[in-house]
Amino acid sequence: MKLFEPQPSSLRAFLKSLLITTTKGAIKNWALIIFSCAIAFIAWVVVQDYENPRIQSLVPAEGEPAIIVLPVNVPDGLIVEDLPTVRVLIEAREETIKDLQAADFTAEVNAVAVAPGHSISLSVEVRTELKGVRILKVEPETVVIPVSEAGIREMGIYVRTIGELPAGYILIDEKVEPAIVIVRGLPFLVEGIDRIEATVSLSGLRDTTIFDRELVAVTATGNRVSVSIEPSRTRVQLEIAERIMHRSLPITVNVTGEPRKGFAVEGITFLPPTVTISGEKNSLLELQKLEVPPVDVTDAEGSITVIRSIDLPKQLRSEIDTVVVVVTIVPINGSRTLIVAPEFIDLPEGLQLAKKYYGVALKVEGSASFLSNLEIDDIVVRVHLQGGTIGISSYPLEIFAPNQLKVSAPEQISVLLELADAGTN
Repeated sequence: MKLFEPQPSSLRAFLKSLLITTTKGAIKNWALIIFSCAIAFIAWVVVQDYENPRIQSLVPAEGEPAIIVLPVNVPDGLIVEDLPTVRVLIEAREETIKDLQAADFTAEVNAVAVAPGHSISLSVEVRTELKGVRILKVEPETVVIPVSEAGIREMGIYVRTIGELPAGYILIDEKVEPAIVIVRGLPFLVEGIDRIEATVSLSGLRDTTIFDRELVAVTATGNRVSVSIEPSRTRVQLEIAERIMHRSLPITVNVTGEPRKGFAVEGITFLPPTVTISGEKNSLLELQKLEVPPVDVTDAEGSITVIRSIDLPKQLRSEIDTVVVVVTIVPINGSRTLIVAPEFIDLPEGLQLAKKYYGVALKVEGSASFLSNLEIDDIVVRVHLQGGTIGISSYPLEIFAPNQLKVSAPEQISVLLELADAGTN
């Protein structure tokens, strides 16, 4: 063991004795300690005032932006046309003053009593949170806040997209919440607004994305308009999907009702006959045809031509929005067999018809409604006997029938001619 090496017990006793002695000294000399601290503080203040004295200055300095006066408690329905500015005379350390700016101060006036067309001088209150800066005076001390009736409009939101989607992707749908906002401002400014925009970028988007965007009022030429928009932000949801190759699909339509009696639907045609669709892959694969709204043919007796819209799921797009649908309606065809007594003309002199019954069997075809009302007298059959001789010979027929009918008949008829009876002329 080294000589004079302190033992742990001896060290503890020494520290304890030192602490007690120091405490007793401080208690006995507390007045001296306080006096010393005061002298030190006074000396520090004197040095500060010498090296960095407190001075008065008008801030912000000339040439720098002044402090904007903000009105509070503006009555509802009024809008402030212009915001005045002020400067302040302050006292502070020279080193502090050189760094002061308008943003270091808040200037307000209580505008609760303002009204359109009335000029009221309002006292300006300026505050600062900076320590060591004392505001002595506001220049000017009062200001006039011009106000007018606010212009108010309810407007929808237009989503302005910038950039391009990656190759192979398309924008399927967009949703805006809220979709309607209230715009307030000077009447001529509010009137000049063309749209309220929320701008989003499409660059790099490959899936549904939600944006929180600030709203901006702009004119028709895209210039921004300074107005109040409530709410000032909106939520924009863009639905992005992968594009697939175009696919052509046939069109179908349901026909409702019944045509007039005797008529029937002969066929349906579409212009164009197919439509090219593009969009989200899975949705397109599920679609096998395009069905357009139905066509009513109740009591129709002729063809119907209508335009029908193409309604698709939101994930799909078509190259056209409408198609032309032509429903062809024709009479229902039927047939009848008629036996018509012919008229004989051009009988040669000295001859007469043998006494027997002559009838021509005709097959007539046409719409059922026309055939049901057909009378035998509506058809005329004539036999030309010019050049006839005694005996049985074949003579040509001439048939007169309505244009709506198709008539099938023999070309000739056998007729027996004989000498006319004496005295018969």
